[in-house]
Amino acid sequence: MRARGRTGARVVTFLARWPSRQAAQHARDRIRELTDRSGLLAPADQVVREVNGFLRGWAGYFRYGNSARQFNKISTFAVARLALFLAKRHKRGRAWGCGWWPTRRQAASG
Repeated sequence: MRARGRTGARVVTFLARWPSRQAAQHARDRIRELTDRSGLLAPADQVVREVNGFLRGWAGYFRYGNSARQFNKISTFAVARLALFLAKRHKRGRAWGCGWWPTRRQAASG
């Protein structure tokens, strides 16, 4: 199905396809499963690789259409879950892992 929208004075036509609520919920559930506390002993880079692989496949399936808003939501959720995972791994509180900087710092240190 095609939809029409406006960007200023221009009328644009785009493919009206994006992930359903159920698909987005499945993605969040899978990310939760991959970053579960039971996996705290696994190497962090392995967990990040698994999450990235899942997100790459999920985004590849839904890349046609107008999915940017859903991609942003899932990406933000994944970063938050990875930050929380790293906070738990380093025995820190939730506040330590609530931003993107722990994930950057962990990735930079190796």
